[in-house]
Amino acid sequence: MKKSWKTAGISLCAGKKKKWKQRVLSIFSAILLATPMVANADSYPSAPIKFVVPFGPGSATDTLARIIGEKASAELGVPVIVENRAGALGTIGTSLVAKAPADGYTLLVGTNTTNAAIQAFVKSVPYDPQKDFSPISFIGELTQIVVVGSDSRFNSLPELLAYAAENPGKLTYAWSNTVGRMSTAMLAQQANVQFTDIPYKEAGTALIDVVSGRVDFAIDNAISTSSQIQGKNLRPLAVSSSAPLATLPDVPTVAQEANLPDYEVKAFFALFAPAGTPEDIIRKLSHTMRIASEDPHVQRRLAALGMEVRSSTPEQLKSRIDTEIIKWTQSARLAGIEPQ
Repeated sequence: MKKSWKTAGISLCAGKKKKWKQRVLSIFSAILLATPMVANADSYPSAPIKFVVPFGPGSATDTLARIIGEKASAELGVPVIVENRAGALGTIGTSLVAKAPADGYTLLVGTNTTNAAIQAFVKSVPYDPQKDFSPISFIGELTQIVVVGSDSRFNSLPELLAYAAENPGKLTYAWSNTVGRMSTAMLAQQANVQFTDIPYKEAGTALIDVVSGRVDFAIDNAISTSSQIQGKNLRPLAVSSSAPLATLPDVPTVAQEANLPDYEVKAFFALFAPAGTPEDIIRKLSHTMRIASEDPHVQRRLAALGMEVRSSTPEQLKSRIDTEIIKWTQSARLAGIEPQ
């Protein structure tokens, strides 16, 4: 009887241990299922990657994302899908990425507008440009171009500024992003003239109205304006860079043409992941961007559109964003622009 009691006791203990082990295994399995499968860069990527473009199809950001994404796809071995989520100065698409899983499969192709200047223009931004994203790599910079319709009375930037000086507020300009608006506000501030701004949701619509003469001029990037300039629908008066563009060698700089030595504005583009994305995945993506940006075919295609392509480390991009936020905030205040 005593022996049976011991045997039963051992069986009881074994049963409890078995149940305990099963319970632990169940908890462990639940944790594994709730954890993203991309724990390290060795297994990443194992599915298509989404590049979210917070502006419309055909925009400079969209064009860049598709060209750089094509090379990134070849390097990573998975499709890179470009998804346009335009609206609200880019905050709709940007906010989507900020709230996405931090697993490296939903990335943002961000700009000055979405990741630096937005807080100077919008009172209630649905994300924090510094806290809600993990910087991956700088991609490139893009010069802005002062354009008028081909039938415009203005054949040079000095002519346009002289008219503006004599007729304060009469000239209208179209803008669809904060870089375009800031470029024009800085020109007005430095040249001591006044323009009336006409906001648009999309660059294409804004430029069509400049072509038709419904709006007097615009300052927009080289990619957005290139086809209209090549088609002789828009006339370029000046470029915002410190030196003429290779694609428009006969078009002077704003600094030269308007005698404004401090004037220089460029749009920039960079790749971001949601905050909390594993460090080794960020490093792998940053390495991929370096390879893509150094590819001769990519460089030729983007250089033809007026873009200077180059990558960076995540740390360099973070430092650039911190600096750009200060720069654009101060520029907006000098231009008298208040967040709305």
